[in-house]
Amino acid sequence: MESSSSDYYNKDNEEESLLANVASLRHELKITEWSLQSLGEELSRCFHLLPLWIRRLKAFERN
Repeated sequence: MESSSSDYYNKDNEEESLLANVASLRHELKITEWSLQSLGEELSRCFHLLPLWIRRLKAFERN
């Protein structure tokens, strides 16, 4: 009887550990998604300004 009780306890702990890991991974995923979104927005701004930078560089090279 004691063995089955400890088996139940171990499985319960394992399940709690797995759920905690899933929660942690979901949190990390949200942080990663936010970081990628921010990076995408920053790249979009950079690419939007790229033609201006190219014109300025060409003007600088002519002088």
